[in-house]
Amino acid sequence: MIGLQAAEAGLTHYGLTLPGVVEANPLMRWAADRPPVMYAVTASTTAFAVWALNRSACRKPRLALWTTVVLNTAMTAVVANNYRIVAGAR
Repeated sequence: MIGLQAAEAGLTHYGLTLPGVVEANPLMRWAADRPPVMYAVTASTTAFAVWALNRSACRKPRLALWTTVVLNTAMTAVVANNYRIVAGAR
């Protein structure tokens, strides 16, 4: 999860330096022009997700496992889409 979030943030940051590439996520669009803010928001939301999943794993391990699988699958799709956009913009 942490690696996927780092890849997403790095690809987004790099992609935004290319002409014609814009942040598609309306919740992160405000931070797109401020890389330190973007990285801070990404790091804090990732840290919260890891903390929450670890905490829920004690009480409901199957739910935590499947939540992790769903989140990692979604982030893999986001990273793949970011890569496709960056590759097409170069």
